[in-house]
Amino acid sequence: TMHVVLALDILKKAGYEIRGSVIENALKFVESETSRLYEQNPDQQKETVILAEYILRKVSSNDKTKLTNIVKELIEDDAFVNEKISSVSLAYLAIITVEDFGWGGEKKVYKAFLNRLKIDGRGAYLESVGNINSDYFETGIKNTALALEVFVAHKDENPAMGNVLRWLLASRDHRGVWGSTQNTFSAVNAMVEYLKW
Repeated sequence: TMHVVLALDILKKAGYEIRGSVIENALKFVESETSRLYEQNPDQQKETVILAEYILRKVSSNDKTKLTNIVKELIEDDAFVNEKISSVSLAYLAIITVEDFGWGGEKKVYKAFLNRLKIDGRGAYLESVGNINSDYFETGIKNTALALEVFVAHKDENPAMGNVLRWLLASRDHRGVWGSTQNTFSAVNAMVEYLKW
């Protein structure tokens, strides 16, 4: 549902007619279901909370959700932020902490994000680290595209940003795409956000 509502929001912004109630009901479901799942099993649902908070803020532009206080608690968990969180969730967390989470939370998450960046012959990329189920949702290309979005969200002309762009461009296949629809969408979307900035 989270990925579908994000896609519907993108379609709506592109000019397609999407009933507002469809997105609104989906957002309510995401918020309530994520809260319920977290209450039942907090250790297994931390990253779900982060993704849900990212989508709720991106689509509805709300400053606070039912999940915001949980996200604040997760930011306080040093081991989680620095070691246990997957790279894709760390990138989403770095994007949402730009606003409404205080300078300390933003700085801490952004530092953890910068520490996760690696360098190889193609440039800088966001290494895959984290939970065992992340392979389905997390790829080096998607992570690195999200890294570019993190720099844009922070409006940081960090020296690593050029290397991130270089890595993304060098990672295209012989057809000029990034190997899968998800990877290609992530890379193109990040570059569009970068160009807008």
